[in-house]
Amino acid sequence: MKNLSLLCLVFGLCLACIPSTNQSSLNDDTNTNFSNSDTTSSDTGTGAADTNSGSVDTGSGTVDNGPILQSSGNVGDACTADTDCTDPGAICMEQPGGYCAIPDCQGGAACPSGAICDANFQNNGSYCLKSCLSDDECRTNEGYECDQFGTCWPMQGGAPSGGASPIGGPCTSNADCKDAGAQCFQENNGGEPTGFINGYCLISDCTAGSCPEGSICEAIFVGGGTACVDACQGTPECRNTEGYQCVSMTAGGSAFCFRGCGQDSTCPAGYACGDDAYCTPACTDDFCGPDKVCGEDGLCHDPPCTVGSCPAGLICNTSTGNCGPDLGTTPGPGPGPTCPNLPERDCVGGESYCGEVIVFDPRVGDGYDDYPINGETPTNQYRSYLRRDAIMLIKYAAAYVSCKAEAWIGGNGHALGMGDMSEADGSIPGTSINSPGHPPNTHENGFDIDMAYFQSTGPDNYLRAVCDHYSGGADQYHCVSEPNILDIWRTALFIGVLGSSPRTRVIGVDGKIGPLVSEAVSILCADGWFPHSNCNSAPIAYEVVDEGMGWYRFHHHHMHLSLKAPGSAFTAGTMPCLTNDCQNLHACIGNLKNLRRLGHTENLELTPVKKPLFFTPLQ
Repeated sequence: MKNLSLLCLVFGLCLACIPSTNQSSLNDDTNTNFSNSDTTSSDTGTGAADTNSGSVDTGSGTVDNGPILQSSGNVGDACTADTDCTDPGAICMEQPGGYCAIPDCQGGAACPSGAICDANFQNNGSYCLKSCLSDDECRTNEGYECDQFGTCWPMQGGAPSGGASPIGGPCTSNADCKDAGAQCFQENNGGEPTGFINGYCLISDCTAGSCPEGSICEAIFVGGGTACVDACQGTPECRNTEGYQCVSMTAGGSAFCFRGCGQDSTCPAGYACGDDAYCTPACTDDFCGPDKVCGEDGLCHDPPCTVGSCPAGLICNTSTGNCGPDLGTTPGPGPGPTCPNLPERDCVGGESYCGEVIVFDPRVGDGYDDYPINGETPTNQYRSYLRRDAIMLIKYAAAYVSCKAEAWIGGNGHALGMGDMSEADGSIPGTSINSPGHPPNTHENGFDIDMAYFQSTGPDNYLRAVCDHYSGGADQYHCVSEPNILDIWRTALFIGVLGSSPRTRVIGVDGKIGPLVSEAVSILCADGWFPHSNCNSAPIAYEVVDEGMGWYRFHHHHMHLSLKAPGSAFTAGTMPCLTNDCQNLHACIGNLKNLRRLGHTENLELTPVKKPLFFTPLQ
């Protein structure tokens, strides 16, 4: 797969603490390019390219560091604008010196003479590129080679540029980077911000020990490709006032500086820490469009609510301008429909049967949707294994809500999304790819599952934040205000039914959601909506402030169900921790802090457009 000379990252999860270190999501679906070379231009008078790296002999038309090819606007020729390219439909690609190419050739018109259709681009893209058999047919003086596809394309590496910026340093073009083969990952690509404020120098295709002093070779590209990146031991060693953090790809692995904001990494003036946790230009009212307003944090937000403007089931808090759950408008008296076709709630049998870790099947059922998440695909949902008794309880609760709440107002009418469970062998999700995504003693052996909250709006009830979780331009990883898209009544009914099982150890939620859900459960209980008399005993856990119990962060987009271990008991009136023993939670949560997978973590990626042989992961 080809990428437009560019950076495609795939990070595993870092479970090792790096002092003052955060990891951020780089799920950037935009096409990102390294800097164009600024050393080359076409000379239409002589047909010879002028470069800063060699002198042109106008008498002979030769250059001292490689052949110069006539620029006539054909495919593969240099250009500065689309109008420089003479072939029908050709464009000027952003490559060193420009590159005339014809897009979308696959299945279309034949490429002109001297060009072939290259379909090795991502997203099924294709371009007519200059064909070749050897390097001397390409613009080698500008860094082009005849690649493995038989096309002229920029080679990896090159000669030192003469710049002063080291690996990880700022740049606006390749010429600013001092090391041989270094390339500039620019701040903007095609007018879109990349998050690499003031640019970032790196060297692609490195090997162990080959990087300049102060940098390390890391397999940061999707597919295993490597690059020299700036080594660090903590975020203060990075350009942390420009939106760079010290991150690590694996537990105990080497750390390096990369884009990311929040905590000890701030954005410079004129920038804001966006939803993707990297710095982008601060908004303006015009930029946000007619349906959004520019907030003091430099990000676009929904305009403040007014009385009557909130969706059904929500009410406007005029002091904050946010919609929140309307506990004053209840579903009314229960018990509602009789629901004769509910599945069995309780597993009958011994631990060898009820505790067997099995795949959550079928994927979609009455009231639930176990959709692919966190790197899963429809054919490999490897994070979707749970104890048999847990699966039965969840299917019962989902079907109960689907039936009982069918006529309730509010909600978006969709099934509840399932999140991380365990892997087939009972290990923490991500273990099989060396990226366990949860603290030890959670999500092991099928006892735990993350599930979405029911939501008042949107196309589904998948795992997503149901509240504002940013403050001061940085992600806090917990609700900082009342939830604004939470379907409080269906969420409370679901949690109350889960709590009816004697097998349930704890149901954990965000600190802004916990008090609301607890009150809603009490109201539904009093109104007769639950199938059991002790409906106020659901073991709901949350933290309003961080007490080290494991609930304070990462539960703004999902609730967490954990079953009791065989033979254990829950003591009424206590607030259970995320783990059974409450041990080492500060350390574990600290390690996971600022990772953005829905649940706890997420891979860091940049999406390439063209070669080398990288690919875009499923999202």
